[in-house]
Formats: sequence, C-alpha cells, structure tokens
Amino acid sequence: AGTRGGAGLTFDRTGNVWLRGQSSSDPAIMRYSAAALSATGNPTPDRSIGVAGLNCVGPGALAFDPSGNLWMSIGCQGRIVRIDKAQLTGSTAVSPSVQITGLVNPQGIAFDGAGNLWVADQTHLRRYDEARLSATITTAANLSVTFTTPTPPAPGVTTLFAYHLAFRPNGELW
Repeated sequence: AGTRGGAGLTFDRTGNVWLRGQSSSDPAIMRYSAAALSATGNPTPDRSIGVAGLNCVGPGALAFDPSGNLWMSIGCQGRIVRIDKAQLTGSTAVSPSVQITGLVNPQGIAFDGAGNLWVADQTHLRRYDEARLSATITTAANLSVTFTTPTPPAPGVTTLFAYHLAFRPNGELW
C-alpha cells in the first residue's frame, strides 16, 4: 500500500498503522486502518493529526506506551512528545501532554515490558523510568535516567549510533 508517511511508523493493538508525515505539507501523524491496508493501492488515512510546535520534518519514530498514548521522537527538534490516547480519536491539531527536551537528534524509541521508555539519540541510549513519564513538561535532566552509551565492538571501529529500537517478547533490546 502506498502511504504519504515516511519518517517513522508503528502499529496499534488492532493492526492500524500510524505514520509521521514525510513533508511539511503532510499532517504530522496519520493513521491508516488495518482494513485499508488489506489490499494493494493508495489508501487514504482515516485520521490526520497536527502537533503544536512541530516546525520541521526529519527522522524520528513512533511508539505506543502500555496505556495507549502515542510517543513521537522529533530528531530535528531534539525532543520527544507524548500524545494522549484521548487526543488520537479524531483528525485535529493537538498539544503534546508531555515532552522530553534537551536530546541530540533522538530517533529510536521503544517501551520495555515494564513501561520504561528507551531512547536512542546521537550521544546515548537512555532509559526513562515509567513512573516519571507523566510530568506535564520535563527535560532529560530531571527524569530518572540510566545512561548506557553503546561502544564499538573493537578498537578503531566507528562508534555505534542506534537509529531504531525494538524489544523482543523475552525482554531483549535490539
């Protein structure tokens, strides 16, 4: 299926795909229903959501937390935002309820089985504890954070930079 998204995607629990727009003329977030993706063609998104304060297009990712809130990394702005589940029910412009700022080109995001948010940016692999992800506006400095910087597998090898993250059902981070 041909979609207008391209900067990040994720699936919700019912098989709908959520995408970030790939240009400034696209909505920030689009949802394509599972039914629309069941055939070849160019489906139309059934939801188009604008995000207040988003003024650039670039690499990033989308991930749902265990409560159904959608998190979006915005690499070009050095931040991650949360769009509450209730804000995802229609096509409208929304204001993020939580944002984490002060990051360096965050791209990969994923949630582990305990609901902790893992973020890959150009400087670190970071874990933000689930218990601290409900603050209205927050920065990287005031969250409970575990830093683990990926290291090269051998001397002289280029430093690792994780663009994408995912957890296996057994808890392994890839």
